[in-house]
Amino acid sequence: MLYIKYYKYLLFNYIGKWVDQNLEVGILCRAIIVTVPMFILAWWFNNINWQKVVIVTISVFIVQDRLNVPPLLIILHGLVIAIGFMLFFLSKPIPWLFVIICGMMAALCIFLEEWNIKLRTLGNFIFLPALYTACGYTEISGLSRLQSALMFIPYIMSALLPVLILGIYKYYKFSVLHKISFIKYMSRLHVKIEKLLLQGKYHVEPLIAMIIASTFTALFVEEKHIPQGQWLIWSASSVIAGEIILAKRKFQERFIGCLLGVPVGVILAMCTTHSEFLLNLAALFVIITLVAFKQYIVGFGMRCAGVAFIIILSGGGLSGATIRIVNVLLGGLIGFSTFLIVENIIKKYYKY
Repeated sequence: MLYIKYYKYLLFNYIGKWVDQNLEVGILCRAIIVTVPMFILAWWFNNINWQKVVIVTISVFIVQDRLNVPPLLIILHGLVIAIGFMLFFLSKPIPWLFVIICGMMAALCIFLEEWNIKLRTLGNFIFLPALYTACGYTEISGLSRLQSALMFIPYIMSALLPVLILGIYKYYKFSVLHKISFIKYMSRLHVKIEKLLLQGKYHVEPLIAMIIASTFTALFVEEKHIPQGQWLIWSASSVIAGEIILAKRKFQERFIGCLLGVPVGVILAMCTTHSEFLLNLAALFVIITLVAFKQYIVGFGMRCAGVAFIIILSGGGLSGATIRIVNVLLGGLIGFSTFLIVENIIKKYYKY
């Protein structure tokens, strides 16, 4: 009995240490609270659109949690995502316009990062949900493309509600701290603009690389009709950071995470039978991996495993899982290579 108790103690102690070292428990619990309602609505009304907008919920949640934005800005963030969705969805049948919009949205991420490193989060989580919802939503039979897009806007705005409720609670609970922080930021806004536009040294390498990589991948996706093209576009854009060292590390982490995660997801799916409950659970798991893990490589690997699990369990086969690997790796390679080439050219011919 003593041996059993001892081994139980060691097991629980190991699990506790692993959780403490690898999981963001607090933010994980909050993420589950705000995302689960979307899955419940999708199940209750038998409407997949509720599940499609869970990417909006988690995106707005991440920005609210990391930047402590007030409730009004949560709504504004949702409106910007809705506008981005409209732009992407309406431009999809017009390849050249879709490519331009991809370049502009990707450039926004770098511009915000140059303004303030924390605002890269905001840029990313405008671009990501707008792109993914537009690529995942299909035109409604009997309606024009504009009418179909407008029918989806209420889902996007409704996806804000769980985060808005949480944001209102946090804002008024810590109202003094939030107001002081927001007022202080706004009071220095003109200084920040002046520094950015007039005095500061704006780093053009990541901006140029981001525009080239995102437009090239978007053009490639549109011309070749690449399945799940949003993975390719986002992978190219996401690896480009402010410095080449950070971009290299991000590319390596995504490379390793994808190569290890996808096979794990495939194996797990092959060991189980089709179940709507498991599919919904896996979809929830994929979403919360955006915030659950302290190390990016672990979170991304888990996310790839979850995506592969869903693909296989949904009948997509190994070809669907392979598409995930190819799109992530090819997109990351394009993004990192573009950044490396642009930086070398600018350093050689343009001193600033």
